[in-house]
Amino acid sequence: MPEFVPQQKITEFVNDGFEHTAWRLETRTGYLSDKQMPSYAEFLRTGDTAGEVGHPWFETVRRMVGKGKRFERVRLVDSPPREGQQYLLACARTNMAAGEDIRYMWRSEAEAVGLGGLSDFWLFDSRTVARFHSTGSARLAWS
Repeated sequence: MPEFVPQQKITEFVNDGFEHTAWRLETRTGYLSDKQMPSYAEFLRTGDTAGEVGHPWFETVRRMVGKGKRFERVRLVDSPPREGQQYLLACARTNMAAGEDIRYMWRSEAEAVGLGGLSDFWLFDSRTVARFHSTGSARLAWS
């Protein structure tokens, strides 16, 4: 049985708990946490953003990449991309500058190969999964 854990525990694990790889699948069309960022309002106003350059996430990624660890993501994208996905596309350069490797897959292609029904998750070191369970608010479970 998976153990439900608070976001803080996942954050701590990302900061110091994995050995070599943090890999994430992002399946949602948008994220509440993104909409709460000042850069989201900038994106809506201008269609572009420099991302949250000073956000602690980027410092964490730089520090972990400096230790030889990898951060990788695959994001499912609709055709045409929805507003939240357009925002992530605009911010990707900031993530990549910090050291993340981000890849995109059309949602239709993901569905064609059986990935369409998956929920977001982190996979750490090819053995520890943190799945997102959405019930109005993000909840995470270790597997």
